[in-house]
Amino acid sequence: MAKARGASAGGAAGKARGSGTRSLGVIAVAAGVAVVGVVSPVAAVVAMCGLLPTFAAVLADWGENKAMAVTIGGMNVAGVFPFLAIVWITGGIGSRSNVVEIVFPMTIMYGAAGLGWVLATFIPRLVYAMYNAERDRKITALRELQEELVAKWGNAVAASPQANPAPSNPLGSRSQAGDVIRQSPKAPASGLG
Repeated sequence: MAKARGASAGGAAGKARGSGTRSLGVIAVAAGVAVVGVVSPVAAVVAMCGLLPTFAAVLADWGENKAMAVTIGGMNVAGVFPFLAIVWITGGIGSRSNVVEIVFPMTIMYGAAGLGWVLATFIPRLVYAMYNAERDRKITALRELQEELVAKWGNAVAASPQANPAPSNPLGSRSQAGDVIRQSPKAPASGLG
């Protein structure tokens, strides 16, 4: 009983820890954006506008491991980072400080997120197709091996277990065995009695 309570308490604590970690991550991101906003407001605007696909993917991905959000987010960060570096170094892109109005950086940022979406959507399908092709290749190889064995040892090698049932019990099933024993003649006397 104590183990059961401990296990359920541990499970509840694990769930609480998971939700606490998630809220801690949100607080850390908000704190990071606030610090970047104080140091360089233009960089904060670039990060917030450029990472919108990542935020949307995190909110939309209900999977347990958040693979879609991680893939889109990673590619989106890779698209945003060069422009953040330019903003940090020069204070703006070219002569304009409002990076969001410039089409090229936003196209690169959102295009990278789109590439992440393409990867997250089609790579699992590609892996599944490769897995199926490998499975089919192995099945073909095993059938060829089976044909070689049949040619060498005869058809008995290829027969399935259902085709060759096990020899039947002479007494039949369990209930019939009891009937047979009850109906059998008396056992011979042992000579002691």
